[in-house]
Amino acid sequence: MKIDAMVTTTEKDFQKQTLNLAEPKAGEVLVRLVASGVCHTDATVLDRTIPVPSPVVLGHEALVLLKKSGKTFHLLNQVIT
Repeated sequence: MKIDAMVTTTEKDFQKQTLNLAEPKAGEVLVRLVASGVCHTDATVLDRTIPVPSPVVLGHEALVLLKKSGKTFHLLNQVIT
């Protein structure tokens, strides 16, 4: 399936890209990102203080809605990570 993501680029910026994503397997879920924060570690990856190969999708502080799950998960209304 195709998803949209904000990806870091070599220009020290974010760029909206369409990426291919596999369907969720057992033990995995597909979520829709509602809101996300960028923490200090994300900022240091973006400004290359911490070297990480590009492109990379950053962010882990998010409010998400569960859209689809593998066989071992039950869908919930929302989850805060």
